[in-house]
Amino acid sequence: MRLLSIFLFLPLIPSPGFTEESPKVRISRDDLLSKFEKEEEVQGVIVDGEDLIDIIFATNYDINIKDAVIVNGLDFTKHALHNMVGNRIQIIHSEIQSIPENSHSLITDNIEFNKEISFQETVFNGDVDFSLCTFKRFASFNSSSFKGFSTFIGTIFGGDANFREVLFDGDSGFNSAIFKGGADFSLTIFKGDADFELSSFFDRADFDRTIFNSLAYFKKSVFKQRLSFRSAQIKGYGDFRETTIGELDWDSSQSSTAVLVGRIDFRKAIIRDSHIQDIIFEADVDFSDTILLSSFVLRDVVFGGSVYFLRTNFSYQSALENVRFKSEADFTDASFRITHKFALSYVRFNDLKITWAQLPGIHLWLNDSEEKVTSFIDLEKEEEEEIAPSKIGRIEPLSQALSGLETNFRNQNLLDDANEAYYHSKKIELDVVRQDKALQGDPLQQVFGLVWWGTSGFGMRIYWIILWCFGINLFFTLIYARGDLKPSQNPDDAFRLRLFDFPINYSSEPVLENPQHSLSNFFNIFWFSAVILMKIGVRNKTISGKMMGINYKYIVLVEWLVGLYFLAALSVTLTNTVPIVNRLVTGIF
Repeated sequence: MRLLSIFLFLPLIPSPGFTEESPKVRISRDDLLSKFEKEEEVQGVIVDGEDLIDIIFATNYDINIKDAVIVNGLDFTKHALHNMVGNRIQIIHSEIQSIPENSHSLITDNIEFNKEISFQETVFNGDVDFSLCTFKRFASFNSSSFKGFSTFIGTIFGGDANFREVLFDGDSGFNSAIFKGGADFSLTIFKGDADFELSSFFDRADFDRTIFNSLAYFKKSVFKQRLSFRSAQIKGYGDFRETTIGELDWDSSQSSTAVLVGRIDFRKAIIRDSHIQDIIFEADVDFSDTILLSSFVLRDVVFGGSVYFLRTNFSYQSALENVRFKSEADFTDASFRITHKFALSYVRFNDLKITWAQLPGIHLWLNDSEEKVTSFIDLEKEEEEEIAPSKIGRIEPLSQALSGLETNFRNQNLLDDANEAYYHSKKIELDVVRQDKALQGDPLQQVFGLVWWGTSGFGMRIYWIILWCFGINLFFTLIYARGDLKPSQNPDDAFRLRLFDFPINYSSEPVLENPQHSLSNFFNIFWFSAVILMKIGVRNKTISGKMMGINYKYIVLVEWLVGLYFLAALSVTLTNTVPIVNRLVTGIF
């Protein structure tokens, strides 16, 4: 019974660690002033915002408030004769309620804050207006919450600005704001529109893992150093038109792959260095008229919507590695003024709009798995010993990448471009085989590959094969010049294909006396040789005699056999390079 009584009364006994929070009491102006004068922290009370503003403008005491509720808001405009604040202000884990006359929790008018300002973990229950203010030193709003509209239009942040883990429930405006120090918006959530138009960032700007639920508006902003968007999410529209960016760091490889639902627009932007990695763009992305001054790296990226690089200027070095274009990829009139390196590795596309003439010279394309296009991010990782350049990722064999381009060009009926891609693909394959003894294989196949390349450029160089045919025709013409060309005993004056007219039909036995009707002039001999070589024309002449002891019937046989190869090579090359012939042969016409 005694034990039962103990258990019944046990809940009434407070535990050692339990303390019931006492209700906040309102602190008077005199007590508030006294605490600031003694450099004490004001904690757990209700502060009248009007009293606080009067003390701020009347003194230079440090303001240190924690776990407080500030009623009647903070209205810095009531002291119209003062536009300078010399206090160090620190309001931590507090709540600032609205001014009764309006919806603002805090309002300023061209105020200059000369010392550090901190509103860490503070809740602004109304609108906030810091427009045209100047923060001479560090300004922190870390982990704060803005319930209403937030305005920082034309605000100057002279030191670092900390907006890390901030929640903006309403629209926020940083139009024409100037950030002279670092700006940290990491892990911040913008539920409304985020307007940074015409803003200037002189140092690093971090938006890592930031969430934009609506508009992310950075039009005409200037980022002189680095703009970091690692694992950031843009669910609305990301507008970066006409921005100027020193280094664009959109590398999400160190955390989960970023999925961007909204449309991203970089039209007319100027970017010195770019590194975009491990991102899925679900909507359209537009880089039209963008100037990429130095390195541009796209790695492990998926584009679900259309991608536009119209009139984009690529300079110095660029790399597209492990990139998937699920929809249209339009590079119309894009300029690849690459002077250093270019990599196209494991890029897959369904509708690529580009021409071969736009692409950089083939000597700049990477084909060595040990050589990479390294961005500023890659160099930093190398210095931090996180990753070696050789481990960035295997480069796709260039011949394979070119083969993909060839297929794309043929699907778009760009015959010349397809031929260029095919030629360089085969040329690279041939070079690889010649340099690697383990891949050389059958010597005859190697010889044929060299002949096929040297005479017709793998069937892609029509002028090569024409010049070869003309040269061989001329060569045999000079050889036949010492022979006796005369009318055939069985002439066939029909102009037709002569595939089945064998060498015996072009030679005859020599006569003892000189013929009275010799046909041995240059033009007759040239056309006689052309018919043997190319297997087309009239057959009404024969040749007899010897050249350096070799009967001409054997020389005719050699030319006839050589002609079989060149006729086939010319036919294939014509089919590949002349559109009308290609359409006739492939049945498209």
